Amino acid sequence: MKCLKWSQDDDSHIEINNQRLTKCIETLEKLQLTNEKLNAELAKLNEKIKIQQSKKKLKDNEQIAPSKEYEVLRRRIFSNTKEFWYYVNSGLDSLVRSTMSVKHIHNLKNMVGEHYRSLLKDVSNLAEVDNYSTWRQQESESLSNLVQNRLEELQNPPNWFTAKQLLCKLEKNCGFGCQLHHVVYCLIVAYSTQRKLVVDINYKHIDYKHWKYGNIWQEVFLPLGESNTLLENVSIHKWPGNQDSQIIHLPPIDGISPKPYLLPQIIPDDLAERLTVLHGDPIVWWIGQILKYLLRPRESTNYLLDDYAKKLKFQKPIVG
Repeated sequence: MKCLKWSQDDDSHIEINNQRLTKCIETLEKLQLTNEKLNAELAKLNEKIKIQQSKKKLKDNEQIAPSKEYEVLRRRIFSNTKEFWYYVNSGLDSLVRSTMSVKHIHNLKNMVGEHYRSLLKDVSNLAEVDNYSTWRQQESESLSNLVQNRLEELQNPPNWFTAKQLLCKLEKNCGFGCQLHHVVYCLIVAYSTQRKLVVDINYKHIDYKHWKYGNIWQEVFLPLGESNTLLENVSIHKWPGNQDSQIIHLPPIDGISPKPYLLPQIIPDDLAERLTVLHGDPIVWWIGQILKYLLRPRESTNYLLDDYAKKLKFQKPIVG
């Protein structure tokens, strides 16, 4: 049996191989680190690309708002066309009543009426083909959601015990429409004074039994807020009260003094610019939003209305 001899040359070869191996490992570690950095940079780049693509998509879908001057002029043409018809129609009616031979006047009136309807149709079509119809719909929904959310927050304060309240008594002896006008007025004042509205009958809590429309209201519409109870053991101050008054009693609009802000026909300052562009009669839109909140139907009411619409085969256009 032969024995293997270990020489110094063998040791040197092993040392060289070890050094090469160490360098290879170091190189691999550096390459791995570089690869991780590149992957991180690539991930960041992909994220930036996604953000840019998202922004571009939003920009492509964004509706360009018309200028204030354009919208005002478009509605002015529509309004003036109607006023022109009212004037001519009234004048022709007077002639018909004062003239014995009126056949030619009737013909003239019919012809003017046809032109009037044609003009209104053309102006209405203008709003559909000017590429702003989608913007109008979105702007209307955006403003409506803004106002409804504000009213919702006002009527449902985070701390009910420290919230300031505006007391509105249903003490007017009139029909439902009249009383609804009264509540609209109360909610507008509550909005302008940033107070939670409490509609009340007897200064203690809302008692629908003492209101002739109470049972119907409870069944058909949602309450104004999660709680409609006056704070107990708190003084009730007469209008206009002061900043420290936790509860203020708002009298009927007929005899209130001083007059509250936003009355008789004023819209909130921060909505004025957008509403002027969107709507030809901003105060009508504003009152409509107040009524929209007050007349929110219960789920059972929605079901009845939808069911009735299906039975009636309700469809557009709506005439009446």
